[in-house]
Amino acid sequence: MTVKELRAKTGLSQTKFAERYGLGVRNVERWESANGGNPPKYLIGLLARAVLEDTDIPDVSDIYSKDSLHELGYLYGWMCAILSHGKSNFCEWQVIPLLPFTDGMTKLIKLGKMPAELDTRIGLYLSNIDMDDWDKHLRVAVPIELQGSLLIGFSKGRQAVNN
Repeated sequence: MTVKELRAKTGLSQTKFAERYGLGVRNVERWESANGGNPPKYLIGLLARAVLEDTDIPDVSDIYSKDSLHELGYLYGWMCAILSHGKSNFCEWQVIPLLPFTDGMTKLIKLGKMPAELDTRIGLYLSNIDMDDWDKHLRVAVPIELQGSLLIGFSKGRQAVNN
């Protein structure tokens, strides 16, 4: 395996790849050039291991889009407002939202408190989600640049029930 092949697996630019793995940008450029030579074998082995670990993390772009997170936050906020019975600290928005969302949905169903409108809206939301992706993301945090969409949706969902 070459540095170029490893970098291709990450989808990172030479600069970002170098930054992520503590390498010099010039070294990466040289190793990827046709006649620039190769790094020591031990370095290729370490890089391969690091890249494999990093690329084994589920891609969050498919389930954590801005619009999807806004709707997820809204639905979760709505569920929390129903489950909290006016207690503002009963459940809070989460940076790892899928597991508490799933738990909240299960609680509402078990308690028989799932409003038909919420049930319909959750059904529509989930019909656009691959359940295998959902399972893979249960414990994956929302990227920081998208957390605002989740929080805004969560706040609006809580307010909708309280109004």
